[in-house]
Amino acid sequence: MLVKDYMTKDVVLLTASDSVARARKLMEERGVRSIPVVDRDKKLVGIVTQRDIYAAGLSRLSDNYERGTRALESHLPISEVYCTEVTSIAPDTTLLKAALLLKELKVGALPVLDNDEVVGILSSTDMLAVLTLLLTQ
Repeated sequence: MLVKDYMTKDVVLLTASDSVARARKLMEERGVRSIPVVDRDKKLVGIVTQRDIYAAGLSRLSDNYERGTRALESHLPISEVYCTEVTSIAPDTTLLKAALLLKELKVGALPVLDNDEVVGILSSTDMLAVLTLLLTQ
């Protein structure tokens, strides 16, 4: 079983200059928790997660939380919050190796690269779909 057969192929991408607000909106619209960040040449430079966005936001204890968060996120580029140390995998990586990496690194997703181009992402949700498939056979 290979990553290329189970990864999400229609992957959302962002650039470092995109705003945190745009990242949050795309995550909500697409139902994803991680988005690869690429440069102008579509080369992977990092990944932004829901956790990164929450960590960059205002405290919910603030009196002006909603309004302040919207204002902050619309002006804050994701280059201020995304992780640049990202592990990627190839499409022909086995699902076992990918699952072990997800567990070992304690991450929710691994970008899938082919010739340095992002061609997909394998998330813990994708892995749960595989597990569900296997358990129902």
